[in-house]
Formats: sequence, structure tokens, C-alpha cells
Amino acid sequence: MQEELICKSEKTQLKKYIITTIITVIVLTASVILAINIKFYDKPKPDKTAQEGVPTVEEKYEYSTLEINDGYEIGLCGKPNITNNQIELYFTNMEKNDVWIKVQILDSENKVIGETGIIEPNKYVKSIELNENIEGKINIKVIEYEIDTYNSKGNVNLKL
Repeated sequence: MQEELICKSEKTQLKKYIITTIITVIVLTASVILAINIKFYDKPKPDKTAQEGVPTVEEKYEYSTLEINDGYEIGLCGKPNITNNQIELYFTNMEKNDVWIKVQILDSENKVIGETGIIEPNKYVKSIELNENIEGKINIKVIEYEIDTYNSKGNVNLKL
């Protein structure tokens, strides 16, 4: 009888040891994965071409502001000037906004063919360099980030 109790006690200790070891391995693995993701996350850089304020744009390009559901406002051309390797969009992150914005120009297959860096509030980017020519409709992806944290606040897709 005493041997049975000792065996049950040893089995219980073995189970506890195995469970503790498994939990330790899971926690360590999760920590390593998190550390790798934090270390290698490539934060978007500020756009070097961004200019202060709101641009003055010729009427023929139909520059206007657009209020987004998330409560912020952007400015852009409804009929941008498109040349071989760039699009003059005059994309503006309005002063009242509490988000950083990044803009991507997408082809018809939603492949990124041009993009800005981070555009801070009260700044605009006149033109975006393109990797290839645009044909047909213009697809624009507007990505929002929390200021200073780079946490995503979502994105909006536009077609011009």
C-alpha cells in the first residue's frame, strides 16, 4: 500500500514536472518570436519630400479634401497629373489629424507600384515616384498609423 502511494506521488510529481516544462518551453518560444518581430519590424520612415502646409494646386487637377470615416481629413487631386514615372497627387495630411499617413499607389492587380514615406499632420507630398506606368483607374491605399507608436489605425482604399 505504501509503495502504491509512493508510485502515485512520483507520478503526480512527474506530471507536474512535464506540465511545467511544456509551459516554460511555450513561454520561451513566444518570447523569442516576439523579440524577433520587434527587432526586425521595419518602421516606415518620414517622407523626405513632404512639405509644410496645404498646397496651392491648379484647378484642372481638381484638388479637394475628403473626410474619412475614421474622423480625419485628407487632401488630394481628383485628376492628378500622371507622367511616365510619377503621379502628382498633392496628397495632404491635414493639420487637424491625429494620425501619420502613408500612401501606396497600386496597379490593377493591387501590386504596389509607388509609395510615400510617413506624412505627418499639416504636411503634403506633391508627387509619388512609380515603378511602372499607370493604365486605367488609379488605386490608392491610405494607411493610417498612431503618432509615435506606428500602431496601425487601419487603411482606406480609393479609386480615381
